Amino acid sequence: MSKIKEFYEKHKVVIKYLFFGVITTIVSFSVFYLTLWIGKTVFGSLEQGKDSAKYLVTNIIANTLKWCSGVLVAFYTNKKWVFTEADQDVSTGKQLLIFSEGRVITLLLSLVLQYLLELLFAAIIVGDLTLLGITLSAEILGTTAALIIYSVIEIIANYYFSKFFVFKSKAQK
Repeated sequence: MSKIKEFYEKHKVVIKYLFFGVITTIVSFSVFYLTLWIGKTVFGSLEQGKDSAKYLVTNIIANTLKWCSGVLVAFYTNKKWVFTEADQDVSTGKQLLIFSEGRVITLLLSLVLQYLLELLFAAIIVGDLTLLGITLSAEILGTTAALIIYSVIEIIANYYFSKFFVFKSKAQK
């Protein structure tokens, strides 16, 4: 038991960051699907097909609200429970602004990486894969592999950006 406690004490910031990252993901995905549901129920946006203007607008709104809710939840949990040794003299507004700027940068990075990785995997993966009786298309495999890779890179980049630019301790200055 003492080894676990020792491990936790040594890595508690990263463990908390990952834990609250899962919470943030659950909240942001819930906002996304709730927005899509509202779009479908209230505006009938999904019945008209994915190429309709209503669907496109609903999807843009859902993704925007997903991103905003994710940034706000991540900021709050990071400030309150993860980076507790941050300099308290820095205003919350300034921290939120820098945090949001960092998230925009990693969002743009992930969009570029997603595109490039999907191109790469489209060239590498040929043919479908069947596992346990389920056939996965080469397109789904490539997209999933790209998603996993760029998500890991985005998580690491967001962690370091938060630790060294947003929630710096006085000792880091």
